[in-house]
Amino acid sequence: MESSPVQRSTSEHVARIISFLTISPFQIVVYMVFANIICHNFIQEILLNTISGTFFLLIPLIPLWYLGRQNRIKNYSINREDRGILLLIQISGFTGVSIIYYIYPTYTGLDTTILFIFAVGYTLLHVFSLIITSGLKHKISLHMTGAASSITALVIVLGWEWAFLYLSCLPIAWARVKLQAHTRAQVIFGTILGILTLFFIYLGFGYLF
Repeated sequence: MESSPVQRSTSEHVARIISFLTISPFQIVVYMVFANIICHNFIQEILLNTISGTFFLLIPLIPLWYLGRQNRIKNYSINREDRGILLLIQISGFTGVSIIYYIYPTYTGLDTTILFIFAVGYTLLHVFSLIITSGLKHKISLHMTGAASSITALVIVLGWEWAFLYLSCLPIAWARVKLQAHTRAQVIFGTILGILTLFFIYLGFGYLF
């Protein structure tokens, strides 16, 4: 039976809410949880989270804010043609915070290895996304790459009992397809790319096994 206009309107509204709420919360959860593991007191956590928030939240939101002001974002999705500059800015920010995490122990005595590996993996993930978007002229779901990669980092560091977090990818995937921002193939590929990239980065740095 075909959905009524009211039902379609309601489901699309729900999909927009999900899409808005899942732009970057998983990355925030990762760096805050990891900071709690790394730091010995509240002041150390505040400082480390401020650094992480600047590079994982503030810098990536600047181009999103600009594109939004230009009415070039629809249903929380960016045209493939506009993604190149967005990804370049994000790659620059993630590269910068990777360097900071790498030298952080020298000045603070805190072991930021898990954050460093996550930042390197996240940088590489966005490089792959840039190649796919600008080089191969394809589009994948950045919502899904962000969620799946962040959850993978949490599962690797905290343990497999946290794998249930992958279930949160289901409503995000539904929302992106519902709003016609992506095809099913694009959300599936984004999910797989996010999981595999972070898995092999942690593996490559010897964190696994």
